[in-house]
Amino acid sequence: MLTCVSPHLLMIRMLPITQQRVNAEAVPLRRSAHAKTANLDPVSKWNDVLSSEELGAIPRRVVVDGREIVLWRLPDGGVGALDDRCAHQAMRLSIGTALPDGCLVCVAHGWTYRSDGSNALIPGGPGVKSHQAHDDGVVIRIRLSR
Repeated sequence: MLTCVSPHLLMIRMLPITQQRVNAEAVPLRRSAHAKTANLDPVSKWNDVLSSEELGAIPRRVVVDGREIVLWRLPDGGVGALDDRCAHQAMRLSIGTALPDGCLVCVAHGWTYRSDGSNALIPGGPGVKSHQAHDDGVVIRIRLSR
């Protein structure tokens, strides 16, 4: 289990909104052959969203079946996938920062989330819906949660 460090302890400097990196466009959805033959329920199938090389240290926003999802690299090389809205004030998590311990920090007020969607800043606090993600070294796939 990852132990996340509060961004307040790290003294992360928040930039004015005009200086922040913004992912203005979502990555278009690409479906795999598996997804086309899977159950017609979009929540139960795997969706190809990015090639493995497209996801680096900076979080990325993708749209799958109309849902905005943020993806980021975990320290073990895996992929985290959460709904792209902070539970605090609905800011996009995709313009946040991925910490070395695998947590994702919202740029607005420093709320911090683990890859399972739990709140690392406020134990027991509101979390964000998480999704299954898999990177086979070629393509990143996610399966939406209900």
